[in-house]
Amino acid sequence: MRQTVYLSIILTIGFALLCFVGRAPAAGPAVGRGIRWAGNVDLPGSGRVNILHAPDGQYTTVDPALTVTQFGPPMSYPDLSRLMAAVPPADLARADVIAFEGNGGSGAGVDGGWESSRWAFSDGSTSRTVVFNECLGARASDPRVIATGSIRGADGRVTSGDAAYRSFFGMCSPDPTNLVVSYILFDLHSLRPAINTSSRSFAIKIENFHVGPAGSSGDCERGHSGEGTPDPDAVGIFSVCR
Repeated sequence: MRQTVYLSIILTIGFALLCFVGRAPAAGPAVGRGIRWAGNVDLPGSGRVNILHAPDGQYTTVDPALTVTQFGPPMSYPDLSRLMAAVPPADLARADVIAFEGNGGSGAGVDGGWESSRWAFSDGSTSRTVVFNECLGARASDPRVIATGSIRGADGRVTSGDAAYRSFFGMCSPDPTNLVVSYILFDLHSLRPAINTSSRSFAIKIENFHVGPAGSSGDCERGHSGEGTPDPDAVGIFSVCR
């Protein structure tokens, strides 16, 4: 009799556990990161709209300076770390802003990446100006500059990085452009004053930066700042993507 009671209790508890598991809430949607690309630029003439929207291999100068705003909905790029394999995952994860530009040679400056430039970030109430000097590199320019470099192709060379870039972002053109595609990443939330990139008023102003004579290409030895004439293709901000 006692065994029958024990068995009944065990069966009752087991049934209750099964019911509890059956009522467990389903897992929520996976949360990742997307990129919101700039949707508006001041002075839209003279090809400056080339900097807008997702990367498309269309480049523009920033002379005179330009400002991008109205960032669109987040677009998912789950394999971005593969395209930018030289950037440690932890650094990529803390980036708030990403931008790509077309370069020559093997990229600019000591990092072989972006050209010298001045960036002004504003969320409508707080602003911060960051100067990147290609001759100093990301580490010595400003702590908000996380990394810069150039995309490499499957053969590990930056000269084939344009093909990898075009393939990753779904461009149809198979024609080589003989450009090296460089990137730059910024952290705007870890240091004070923090900039709110999710603000509707968020804006980025980009302009050439020179120390010494403008256009002193590759001249870093005499305290100059190299080329300092970036040609951006796209600028975006990282955002939560469900």
